[in-house]
Amino acid sequence: MGLQEIELSFFENSVCFSCSLCHKHIVQNILLQISQSFKVYQFFALSQNIMLYNITNQLISKEGTFMKKIGLIGGMGPVSTIDYYQQLVTKFQQVHPNICPPIVIDSLDVFELLTLEETGNKQALLRVLLTSLNNLKNAGASLAALTANTPHMVFDELVSVSPLPLISIVDSTLAAIKKNKQTKIGLLGTKMTMELGFYQKRLQSADINLVTPSAEQIDTIHQIISKELEVGIVTTQSKQKLLEIIKKMSSKNNLDGIILGCTELPLILSQKDIAITVYDTVSIHVDDILNVALQE
Repeated sequence: MGLQEIELSFFENSVCFSCSLCHKHIVQNILLQISQSFKVYQFFALSQNIMLYNITNQLISKEGTFMKKIGLIGGMGPVSTIDYYQQLVTKFQQVHPNICPPIVIDSLDVFELLTLEETGNKQALLRVLLTSLNNLKNAGASLAALTANTPHMVFDELVSVSPLPLISIVDSTLAAIKKNKQTKIGLLGTKMTMELGFYQKRLQSADINLVTPSAEQIDTIHQIISKELEVGIVTTQSKQKLLEIIKKMSSKNNLDGIILGCTELPLILSQKDIAITVYDTVSIHVDDILNVALQE
Protein backbone atom coordinates (compact mmCIF):
# COMPACT_ATOMS: atom_id res chain seq x y z
CA MET A 1 0.00 0.00 0.00
CA GLY A 2 1.42 3.39 -0.95
CA LEU A 3 1.08 6.63 0.96
CA GLN A 4 -1.15 7.97 -1.79
CA GLU A 5 -3.83 5.51 -0.67
CA ILE A 6 -4.05 7.02 2.77
CA GLU A 7 -6.57 9.67 3.70
CA LEU A 8 -5.92 11.42 6.97
CA SER A 9 -8.11 13.46 9.28
CA PHE A 10 -6.40 16.53 10.66
CA PHE A 11 -7.66 19.51 12.66
CA GLU A 12 -6.13 22.65 14.09
CA ASN A 13 -6.19 23.17 17.87
CA SER A 14 -5.13 19.60 18.50
CA VAL A 15 -1.88 17.81 19.29
CA CYS A 16 0.99 20.07 18.31
CA PHE A 17 4.62 19.06 17.80
CA SER A 18 6.57 22.24 18.53
CA CYS A 19 9.92 21.11 17.17
CA SER A 20 9.66 21.16 13.37
CA LEU A 21 12.49 18.69 12.84
CA CYS A 22 11.17 16.15 15.37
CA HIS A 23 7.70 16.86 14.07
CA LYS A 24 8.75 15.97 10.53
CA HIS A 25 10.20 12.63 11.59
CA ILE A 26 7.23 11.84 13.85
CA VAL A 27 4.72 12.46 11.08
CA GLN A 28 6.78 10.52 8.54
CA ASN A 29 6.98 7.55 10.90
CA ILE A 30 3.25 7.70 11.61
CA LEU A 31 2.47 7.80 7.90
CA LEU A 32 4.84 4.92 7.20
CA GLN A 33 3.28 2.74 9.91
CA ILE A 34 -0.23 3.57 8.78
CA SER A 35 0.61 2.89 5.14
CA GLN A 36 1.78 -0.58 6.05
CA SER A 37 -1.22 -1.51 8.18
CA PHE A 38 -4.37 0.43 7.39
CA LYS A 39 -6.69 1.98 4.86
CA VAL A 40 -7.95 5.12 6.53
CA TYR A 41 -11.14 6.96 5.71
CA GLN A 42 -11.94 10.71 6.04
CA PHE A 43 -9.98 13.69 4.87
CA PHE A 44 -9.80 17.20 6.28
CA ALA A 45 -7.57 20.19 5.74
CA LEU A 46 -3.91 20.21 6.63
CA SER A 47 -2.22 23.42 7.80
CA GLN A 48 1.43 24.23 7.06
CA ASN A 49 2.33 23.37 10.65
CA ILE A 50 0.74 19.94 10.75
CA MET A 51 -1.30 19.26 13.87
CA LEU A 52 -2.32 15.65 14.10
CA TYR A 53 -5.67 15.09 15.79
CA ASN A 54 -7.45 12.02 14.57
CA ILE A 55 -6.73 9.39 11.99
CA THR A 56 -10.09 7.71 11.57
CA ASN A 57 -13.27 6.54 13.26
CA GLN A 58 -13.18 3.17 11.53
CA LEU A 59 -10.22 1.10 10.46
CA ILE A 60 -9.84 -1.90 8.22
CA SER A 61 -6.52 -3.66 8.60
CA LYS A 62 -4.59 -5.48 5.95
CA GLU A 63 -5.98 -8.64 7.54
CA GLY A 64 -9.52 -7.39 7.00
CA THR A 65 -10.23 -6.68 10.66
CA PHE A 66 -13.00 -4.12 11.08
CA MET A 67 -12.71 -1.86 14.12
CA LYS A 68 -14.93 0.98 15.34
CA LYS A 69 -13.20 3.83 17.14
CA ILE A 70 -13.64 3.50 20.90
CA GLY A 71 -14.41 6.58 22.99
CA LEU A 72 -13.59 6.59 26.70
CA ILE A 73 -14.72 9.11 29.27
CA GLY A 74 -11.60 8.93 31.39
CA GLY A 75 -9.89 10.58 34.31
CA MET A 76 -12.25 8.93 36.83
CA GLY A 77 -9.54 8.45 38.07
CA PRO A 78 -6.45 8.79 35.92
CA VAL A 79 -4.75 5.56 37.05
CA SER A 80 -7.72 3.36 36.14
CA THR A 81 -8.01 5.14 32.79
CA ILE A 82 -4.46 4.03 32.03
CA ASP A 83 -5.50 0.50 33.00
CA TYR A 84 -8.42 0.65 30.55
CA TYR A 85 -6.16 1.81 27.72
CA GLN A 86 -3.50 -0.81 28.39
CA GLN A 87 -6.03 -3.63 28.65
CA LEU A 88 -7.84 -2.57 25.47
CA VAL A 89 -4.60 -2.58 23.48
CA THR A 90 -3.20 -5.76 25.04
CA LYS A 91 -6.37 -7.83 24.72
CA PHE A 92 -6.95 -6.64 21.15
CA GLN A 93 -3.40 -7.52 20.12
CA GLN A 94 -3.72 -11.00 21.63
CA VAL A 95 -6.17 -11.71 18.82
CA HIS A 96 -4.89 -9.27 16.18
CA PRO A 97 -1.11 -8.88 16.53
CA ASN A 98 0.57 -5.86 14.96
CA ILE A 99 -2.66 -3.85 14.95
CA CYS A 100 -3.59 -1.19 17.50
CA PRO A 101 -7.26 -0.41 18.21
CA PRO A 102 -8.39 3.17 17.54
CA ILE A 103 -9.14 4.83 20.89
CA VAL A 104 -9.89 8.41 21.90
CA ILE A 105 -10.04 9.50 25.56
CA ASP A 106 -11.67 12.58 27.06
CA SER A 107 -10.10 12.94 30.50
CA LEU A 108 -12.23 14.61 33.18
CA ASP A 109 -11.43 15.91 36.67
CA VAL A 110 -12.12 13.03 39.06
CA PHE A 111 -12.44 15.38 42.05
CA GLU A 112 -15.08 17.51 40.35
CA LEU A 113 -17.05 14.38 39.54
CA LEU A 114 -16.69 12.98 43.06
CA THR A 115 -18.08 16.23 44.46
CA LEU A 116 -21.08 16.07 42.12
CA GLU A 117 -21.66 12.42 42.98
CA GLU A 118 -21.25 12.85 46.75
CA THR A 119 -23.64 15.82 46.80
CA GLY A 120 -26.18 14.04 44.59
CA ASN A 121 -26.05 16.76 41.90
CA LYS A 122 -27.24 14.47 39.11
CA GLN A 123 -28.14 17.23 36.67
CA ALA A 124 -24.67 18.76 36.78
CA LEU A 125 -23.12 15.29 36.50
CA LEU A 126 -25.25 14.59 33.46
CA ARG A 127 -24.15 17.85 31.83
CA VAL A 128 -20.47 17.08 32.37
CA LEU A 129 -20.79 13.54 30.99
CA LEU A 130 -22.90 14.65 28.01
CA THR A 131 -20.34 17.32 27.11
CA SER A 132 -17.65 14.65 27.22
CA LEU A 133 -19.67 12.33 24.99
CA ASN A 134 -20.09 15.11 22.44
CA ASN A 135 -16.33 15.67 22.55
CA LEU A 136 -15.79 11.97 21.84
CA LYS A 137 -18.26 12.00 18.97
CA ASN A 138 -16.58 15.05 17.47
CA ALA A 139 -13.26 13.21 17.77
CA GLY A 140 -14.64 10.39 15.64
CA ALA A 141 -15.72 7.82 18.23
CA SER A 142 -18.40 5.34 17.18
CA LEU A 143 -19.18 4.06 20.69
CA ALA A 144 -18.40 5.11 24.25
CA ALA A 145 -17.92 3.89 27.79
CA LEU A 146 -17.50 5.46 31.22
CA THR A 147 -14.27 4.30 32.87
CA ALA A 148 -15.82 4.31 36.35
CA ASN A 149 -18.68 2.63 38.17
CA THR A 150 -20.10 5.52 40.20
CA PRO A 151 -21.13 7.76 37.24
CA HIS A 152 -23.44 4.91 36.23
CA MET A 153 -25.76 6.37 38.87
CA VAL A 154 -27.07 8.50 35.94
CA PHE A 155 -26.51 5.92 33.20
CA ASP A 156 -30.19 5.47 32.29
CA GLU A 157 -30.67 9.22 31.93
CA LEU A 158 -27.43 9.55 29.96
CA VAL A 159 -28.36 6.82 27.49
CA SER A 160 -31.51 8.70 26.50
CA VAL A 161 -29.54 11.78 25.40
CA SER A 162 -26.18 10.29 24.38
CA PRO A 163 -24.95 10.96 20.83
CA LEU A 164 -23.13 7.59 20.93
CA PRO A 165 -24.03 4.02 21.90
CA LEU A 166 -22.94 3.42 25.51
CA ILE A 167 -21.63 0.20 27.03
CA SER A 168 -22.66 -0.21 30.67
CA ILE A 169 -20.15 -1.56 33.17
CA VAL A 170 -23.08 -2.73 35.31
CA ASP A 171 -24.67 -4.72 32.48
CA SER A 172 -21.29 -6.19 31.54
CA THR A 173 -20.75 -7.33 35.13
CA LEU A 174 -24.26 -8.75 35.37
CA ALA A 175 -23.65 -10.81 32.22
CA ALA A 176 -20.44 -12.22 33.70
CA ILE A 177 -22.22 -13.23 36.92
CA LYS A 178 -25.07 -14.87 35.01
CA LYS A 179 -22.54 -16.77 32.91
CA ASN A 180 -21.10 -18.22 36.13
CA LYS A 181 -24.63 -19.02 37.39
CA GLN A 182 -23.91 -17.41 40.75
CA THR A 183 -26.73 -15.95 42.83
CA LYS A 184 -25.23 -14.37 45.97
CA ILE A 185 -22.72 -11.62 45.28
CA GLY A 186 -21.01 -8.96 47.38
CA LEU A 187 -20.32 -5.41 46.21
CA LEU A 188 -17.42 -3.09 47.01
CA GLY A 189 -17.16 0.42 45.62
CA THR A 190 -17.56 4.06 46.52
CA LYS A 191 -20.21 4.97 49.07
CA MET A 192 -22.53 6.07 46.24
CA THR A 193 -22.07 2.85 44.26
CA MET A 194 -22.82 0.73 47.31
CA GLU A 195 -25.80 2.77 48.53
CA LEU A 196 -27.63 4.30 45.56
CA GLY A 197 -29.01 1.02 44.26
CA PHE A 198 -28.15 1.02 40.56
CA TYR A 199 -26.25 -2.26 40.93
CA GLN A 200 -28.95 -3.70 43.17
CA LYS A 201 -31.68 -2.87 40.66
CA ARG A 202 -29.95 -4.59 37.74
CA LEU A 203 -28.89 -7.70 39.68
CA GLN A 204 -32.22 -8.15 41.43
CA SER A 205 -33.93 -8.15 38.04
CA ALA A 206 -31.91 -11.30 37.32
CA ASP A 207 -32.73 -12.90 40.72
CA ILE A 208 -29.23 -12.27 42.06
CA ASN A 209 -28.93 -11.35 45.72
CA LEU A 210 -26.53 -8.43 46.16
CA VAL A 211 -24.90 -7.93 49.55
CA THR A 212 -23.25 -4.67 50.63
CA PRO A 213 -20.96 -4.03 53.64
CA SER A 214 -22.04 -2.48 56.94
CA ALA A 215 -22.26 1.31 57.23
CA GLU A 216 -18.90 1.46 59.03
CA GLN A 217 -17.26 -0.76 56.40
CA ILE A 218 -18.75 1.37 53.60
CA ASP A 219 -17.12 4.49 55.09
CA THR A 220 -13.77 2.69 55.34
CA ILE A 221 -13.91 1.49 51.73
CA HIS A 222 -14.94 4.92 50.45
CA GLN A 223 -12.07 6.63 52.26
CA ILE A 224 -9.54 4.17 50.82
CA ILE A 225 -10.87 4.75 47.32
CA SER A 226 -11.31 8.53 47.40
CA LYS A 227 -8.25 9.48 49.48
CA GLU A 228 -5.76 6.86 48.31
CA LEU A 229 -6.55 4.83 45.20
CA GLU A 230 -7.91 7.77 43.19
CA VAL A 231 -4.49 9.44 43.49
CA GLY A 232 -2.49 6.26 42.95
CA ILE A 233 -1.68 5.48 46.58
CA VAL A 234 -1.67 1.74 47.30
CA THR A 235 -0.74 0.50 50.78
CA THR A 236 -0.51 -2.92 52.40
CA GLN A 237 -2.48 -1.63 55.37
CA SER A 238 -5.45 -0.60 53.23
CA LYS A 239 -5.30 -3.84 51.29
CA GLN A 240 -5.55 -5.83 54.52
CA LYS A 241 -8.54 -3.74 55.61
CA LEU A 242 -10.34 -4.50 52.35
CA LEU A 243 -9.52 -8.19 52.50
CA GLU A 244 -10.81 -8.40 56.08
CA ILE A 245 -14.08 -6.75 55.02
CA ILE A 246 -14.48 -9.23 52.15
CA LYS A 247 -13.70 -12.16 54.45
CA LYS A 248 -16.34 -11.07 56.96
CA MET A 249 -18.94 -10.43 54.25
CA SER A 250 -18.27 -13.79 52.63
CA SER A 251 -18.39 -15.74 55.89
CA LYS A 252 -21.56 -14.03 57.13
CA ASN A 253 -23.49 -14.24 53.85
CA ASN A 254 -22.00 -17.33 52.17
CA LEU A 255 -21.08 -15.31 49.09
CA ASP A 256 -20.37 -16.84 45.68
CA GLY A 257 -18.39 -13.85 44.48
CA ILE A 258 -17.43 -10.22 45.06
CA ILE A 259 -17.73 -7.29 42.62
CA LEU A 260 -14.83 -4.85 42.58
CA GLY A 261 -17.32 -2.10 41.80
CA CYS A 262 -14.77 0.68 41.54
CA THR A 263 -12.28 0.74 38.69
CA GLU A 264 -9.49 1.62 41.16
CA LEU A 265 -10.03 -1.49 43.29
CA PRO A 266 -8.18 -3.83 40.86
CA LEU A 267 -5.11 -1.72 41.61
CA ILE A 268 -5.05 -3.20 45.13
CA LEU A 269 -7.10 -6.43 44.93
CA SER A 270 -7.12 -9.42 42.57
CA GLN A 271 -8.39 -12.97 42.30
CA LYS A 272 -5.20 -14.38 43.84
CA ASP A 273 -5.99 -12.49 47.07
CA ILE A 274 -9.54 -13.80 47.51
CA ALA A 275 -11.03 -17.29 47.77
CA ILE A 276 -14.41 -16.53 46.17
CA THR A 277 -14.92 -15.39 42.55
CA VAL A 278 -13.70 -11.85 41.93
CA TYR A 279 -15.52 -9.74 39.35
CA ASP A 280 -12.95 -7.22 38.12
CA THR A 281 -15.23 -4.66 36.50
CA VAL A 282 -12.42 -3.10 34.45
CA SER A 283 -11.44 -6.37 32.79
CA ILE A 284 -15.08 -7.38 32.25
CA HIS A 285 -15.96 -3.98 30.79
CA VAL A 286 -12.94 -3.97 28.46
CA ASP A 287 -13.99 -7.35 27.04
CA ASP A 288 -17.45 -6.04 26.21
CA ILE A 289 -16.10 -2.79 24.73
CA LEU A 290 -13.85 -4.75 22.37
CA ASN A 291 -16.65 -7.14 21.40
CA VAL A 292 -18.90 -4.23 20.42
CA ALA A 293 -16.10 -2.35 18.65
CA LEU A 294 -15.38 -5.38 16.47
CA GLN A 295 -19.00 -5.88 15.42
CA GLU A 296 -19.68 -4.75 11.87
